Amino acid sequence: MTDVLLDPSAVDNALVVKLGTDPQLLVLCPDGVFIDTAPLGAVAYITVTVLDARNEYVFGGHRAWEDRLYLVEAVDQISEDAPSKAKQAAARIDEILENGSLTLPSGFHLMAMFRETALRYTVYDDTSPAGRQWDHRGGQYRIQVTPM
Repeated sequence: MTDVLLDPSAVDNALVVKLGTDPQLLVLCPDGVFIDTAPLGAVAYITVTVLDARNEYVFGGHRAWEDRLYLVEAVDQISEDAPSKAKQAAARIDEILENGSLTLPSGFHLMAMFRETALRYTVYDDTSPAGRQWDHRGGQYRIQVTPM
């Protein structure tokens, strides 16, 4: 076991890279993958938000593993011209992440990655002249990492 501590943002970044380099997912959400919020003007994107990063388990005086919970959402604007692709994107996210792999810094190993809950909701933006609607689909994913 290494005495080097894992920078928690390394897990965040690995997750964004994993999703952001999947060609099938980028066809469904071409504006990209972002931590917390997408830039203004984005209409089909993925957000990754840390919900719980407090779980660190110490054993024998060393950090044995870290347990992080993420909200991973596909967001797509609903329009009359084109149906939302958020449902398809959420299914692809699940294919990628459920028992998947992550490229972590040297000395660290992915113990587990799985969805805990699925989510689906619509947001109505009444501040826009056209009254836009946004389709949100995805889930809460738990990622557990340990030093080797």
